Amino acid sequence: LSSTMVFLSLQSTLAGIIIVLLASSIHVNGERRCRNAGCSEAISIVRAFKDFEGENGFSFKRLTTFSVISKDGELWEGNTGGMRGFFPRDYVEELSVFERNPRFVVPIYNAPENVVLKENSETEVEDDRITKLLEAQRKIEEELRQLKETNAEARQQQENDRLKREEDKEKHIEEDQLKQTEEEKQARLKQA
Repeated sequence: LSSTMVFLSLQSTLAGIIIVLLASSIHVNGERRCRNAGCSEAISIVRAFKDFEGENGFSFKRLTTFSVISKDGELWEGNTGGMRGFFPRDYVEELSVFERNPRFVVPIYNAPENVVLKENSETEVEDDRITKLLEAQRKIEEELRQLKETNAEARQQQENDRLKREEDKEKHIEEDQLKQTEEEKQARLKQA
């Protein structure tokens, strides 16, 4: 069992290395699609399915959330922790998409690959904005969840109140019927 797991792990690692090598060869003549001409604005926000170790130090861990700044078919460029680099798109899932069909076509050889960005750069400002948007989105989702719970509790209380009213109504009808039956008995006794 453990040798099978090691083999699958090695197979997955080799697949990642092959994709990185293919990506490296594509960079020479390829093009990528960006949200702006400088490829500095995020196209989308993604979350990693699995760990990735790329070229020149660009990497991310499973469940890392980061921005995508360019796309080239199966090869996307991300920005995480101040590092930019290319990775296979099947390593991530998109959480938020800002532009479905980026209109700027930029040669990949102009891409500043895997460089540490300077503090307060345009990309870091964009990342901060995206982080704030994601935090706001999480807060809204939490408020919606709480509202749904409150709404469900209110509906349950209304149902409980309705059932109580019906129960009270049935009780009053039974009491009225008993009272009427008792009055009829009393009336028959008086006649007899």
